[in-house]
Amino acid sequence: MKEQSIIEAAKQLFIEKGYRETSVADIVRASESSKGNLYHHFKNKEALFLKIIEEDDDHWLHGWSLKSHEFNNAREKFIGLATYSATRQTYHPMRSAVAEFYALESHYSPEIKAKIKEIDDRYTECFMDIIQEGNDQEEWSVGNSWEVSEIASALSVGMDMLYGDYPIDERKRRYVKSAEIFLDGLN
Repeated sequence: MKEQSIIEAAKQLFIEKGYRETSVADIVRASESSKGNLYHHFKNKEALFLKIIEEDDDHWLHGWSLKSHEFNNAREKFIGLATYSATRQTYHPMRSAVAEFYALESHYSPEIKAKIKEIDDRYTECFMDIIQEGNDQEEWSVGNSWEVSEIASALSVGMDMLYGDYPIDERKRRYVKSAEIFLDGLN
């Protein structure tokens, strides 16, 4: 499928060159496609990049969905999510390109901002499910679960930005420590 070959070629270029330095011409050349074909499938480079992020996000969410059933309570699950995030983000080759893209986000259209928010909200929903489970099981009592989940998500994203290049064991330790501090603040 030509769309998938464009996605795969673009992803490899974004990993190697970064978001800004990858041109549509580079993607066309690497995918052995044409500009017309690329624009048939994607409105622009931003839409293609968002599609790649969304596919990676789908893969991440599927992995978490399988892993999330291994825990006995919401606290364990929250810490498990921190560990999963630390491990999965370490091996995420698009991490730098995504950070670069998000830093440029303020220059994009409302449509692109809305898509970025939709992708980010999917991650926040992982925290929301855990926070709500903790409320339901009376492990804690959180009034505005969505707001607390957004804060937890932002903390996790910040951890990734700050500790992205740390060795995996140290990275996991710091993610778990931040999760424990966060959870202790809920009580």
